[in-house]
Amino acid sequence: MNGKRFLLIQSCHLPHFFFAANKLREQYPDVRVDALMTDHPQARFYAGLFPVFDNVFYGSEAGRLEQYDGVVFPLFNRGYRHIKNLALGNGPLFRVDFSGHLLPLGRLRLLGSALYVTDKPNPEFVSYLEKFPHRVRPERVLVIESCHASLPAKAKNELRQVLQEGAEVTHVRKAPLRDLLRRFKGQEFDTACVFFSGERGFLGLKALPFLLRIRRIVIINENRHFFEASGTGLARFLYQRIRYGTRLPFPLPPRIVLFQTETIGYLRHAAGRLKQRRLFPNSELIVVCRPEDRAEAEAIPDVNRVVCYPTRGIWRYYRLWRDLDRLQPDLACGIFSGRSVHRWEKLLFFLLPAPQHLALNAQLDCYRVSITRILWMFRSEPLVFDEQLLALSSLENYILLFQTADDRKILKALAKLRDPRIANPAPIAVFCSQDKRAVFQDVPGVKAVYTYQPGKRWEAVRAFLRLRKLSVDVLAAVLTRESFPHLYKLLFMTLPARHRLMFNPDFNCFYLNRLNPFSALPLLRPQRKRERKRGNLFVQTADAETSLRALAKLRDPRIVRRLPITVFCQQDKKDLFEAAPGVKAVYTYPANQPWATVRAALRLRKLDVDVAAGVLTGEPSYRLLKLLFLTMPASNRLVLNRDLNAFYLRWLNPLSLVQLLRVGSRRCLLLIQTADDSAVLRALAKVRDPKVTRPAPIVVFCREDKKDLFAGVPGVEAVYTYDPRKRWRAFRTLFTLFRLDVEVAIGLFTGESIFPLQKLLFFLLPTRNRLVFNHNLDCYYLNRSTFWSLFRSEERLGQVSSSLLLAKFLSKALLFLPRFFFLVIWVTGQKLKRAYSAPIEVR
Repeated sequence: MNGKRFLLIQSCHLPHFFFAANKLREQYPDVRVDALMTDHPQARFYAGLFPVFDNVFYGSEAGRLEQYDGVVFPLFNRGYRHIKNLALGNGPLFRVDFSGHLLPLGRLRLLGSALYVTDKPNPEFVSYLEKFPHRVRPERVLVIESCHASLPAKAKNELRQVLQEGAEVTHVRKAPLRDLLRRFKGQEFDTACVFFSGERGFLGLKALPFLLRIRRIVIINENRHFFEASGTGLARFLYQRIRYGTRLPFPLPPRIVLFQTETIGYLRHAAGRLKQRRLFPNSELIVVCRPEDRAEAEAIPDVNRVVCYPTRGIWRYYRLWRDLDRLQPDLACGIFSGRSVHRWEKLLFFLLPAPQHLALNAQLDCYRVSITRILWMFRSEPLVFDEQLLALSSLENYILLFQTADDRKILKALAKLRDPRIANPAPIAVFCSQDKRAVFQDVPGVKAVYTYQPGKRWEAVRAFLRLRKLSVDVLAAVLTRESFPHLYKLLFMTLPARHRLMFNPDFNCFYLNRLNPFSALPLLRPQRKRERKRGNLFVQTADAETSLRALAKLRDPRIVRRLPITVFCQQDKKDLFEAAPGVKAVYTYPANQPWATVRAALRLRKLDVDVAAGVLTGEPSYRLLKLLFLTMPASNRLVLNRDLNAFYLRWLNPLSLVQLLRVGSRRCLLLIQTADDSAVLRALAKVRDPKVTRPAPIVVFCREDKKDLFAGVPGVEAVYTYDPRKRWRAFRTLFTLFRLDVEVAIGLFTGESIFPLQKLLFFLLPTRNRLVFNHNLDCYYLNRSTFWSLFRSEERLGQVSSSLLLAKFLSKALLFLPRFFFLVIWVTGQKLKRAYSAPIEVR
């Protein structure tokens, strides 16, 4: 070490820095040690107070530094990124620990030192820190009491640990932020202590230390734990608050807001329920009730405060919501018995931003409101408390039959509704047109008939709104696919009812399930005429020869059912398709007249189509016919490609349709250059192997200066290039690639960080298959099971030796065999134990 020169960087606090300098002097007394320190008055003062360095440089003098035998970083604290960057190019990197030993330092470890500290101080440093002269002048500390008054009184010991002896402490309590900024403008503090206890309010006081010029900010939470407000520390603190929440450091009784969403008798029993010993016996209960029930609410012994609902007006409800929010409740409670009453009050219950929401059912069983329990609040349950509620529970629940069919079918549905196996016995109400009142009012079981004027749909809507006042238990309707007005069917689907009963055309009834509301959609469609039979439709979307061969495919019973075929073609091709076997009718459209073609296609919507078939060859022709084929109503849709291979189109597999709509005469293999030239040339040789891919023309996508290199490779049909300096041309080339009919996209992933955009294009390109080559040119098709192979570190050729393979085998054997033998011995012992411990049966 004689004659060597080291440069010690101030990458930590001053006490740690001078402790590391003394340790270096003790371990290496013959080494010349220079220092690079921050350009700060305190640093200059301590450098003159402790002359342990041969030369001292400051941040502005970093250009005068020479080459050293070692650049030493004491990584005892986080931060100091700027001064670390100034000394990176002046020699090999080392770090020093608290014992004074030098250790090699990597760039990754140096980068991570800005986020975490790994060296722990030893007792020698702790004693040195106690004797270190910390301040030339008394430390100025700003203590901001942004919390309840009881927390700073309990945190005196923690404040003594943060503050130094003789510090000038300035206490700040509740005051406007603007006045505090004017008061401390131009003043400089060394440390600020602020309380983040999780209480609402004190926002200005909490933001004050971040708006002033303060070197060190210490945050104290509700548990009296403190930490310095660095970037990572604040992020960790906020994450814990979001995930785990907070609790108040001082015991306060929970504040509960009980909303009146039922009668006053229910409210009285609910207040007593909440005050039980198992729930909230010491809570502060605030009741929100109607003005006419205020006297009875104040007479409840467990209520601490009573607030009344406004008589009317959305603005008054908003002011009530704001006043309740200022009370900072811990729990919002409401009663949900299934009755359609107090709707605005229930909405106010949901909108109140309380930490927890508690609901009580008709039996006063309470549960916490959540997404999974939201349907519990709409259950219809019997009311069980006081005379007024018993009278309410005795109100009749109606079975409401909505007229959505002719009179004969409605009368048959009324007879079905009187069956107790279908619905609970209850009076029946009928909603029908005014001229049908005499038909239904004398039917047995019908108690009321509600009517509307026929032909006036808005009058029916107003009459429908009056039905919302009824207590409807079962809402029934007959949905038979007849041409009944869709507005009435929509009103039936939106009327609030506990149960919804539907009759199909055969008068088989079923209840509409909330989890499957689309089960009734087939019944809402118009009924097809019985005299029209189902058939298959063929739309001409290719030339006449291809269309005739496709018609022969439609007669194959293995593909479609044998039904009459209807053809939609041009007028000049009518005679050609009429002569084809199996064709029952031919609909035509004029050529080169788009609107006439659309009008002719609209006539086909009246047909009862089982399978609509079309030929999609990828050619840019018959575009309007292809669009009409995809939008025409049909039970199934059959697509034939250019090879007349047929498949049914499904919404879950739209990629197959995209492939057929592309422009291109034949399929190709696309190789995207994502590695160096030699690797791409070797991959091209492997791609031509029929064991890897089917024989097809190869298209290469590479840079413009590599075009001549790949154009002469056997099997390469076309080379698409791009210029990195001309991005708009590159985008046009990408659109050309997207229009190709690519069967296999090929990419090379060798583990090198090159061609990132080209690798992204490899995943974005829509194709049937993706072939991946690694560094050793081992190829595999990308799918769900092989996707994670992209992230494995591949062993390169010549990298693995026989000794390494033997070591891996022995390590696996040593880890597996002892556990296997132990398992065999344990199983054998258990069997012997059971055999000898079994009781002996004596006869």
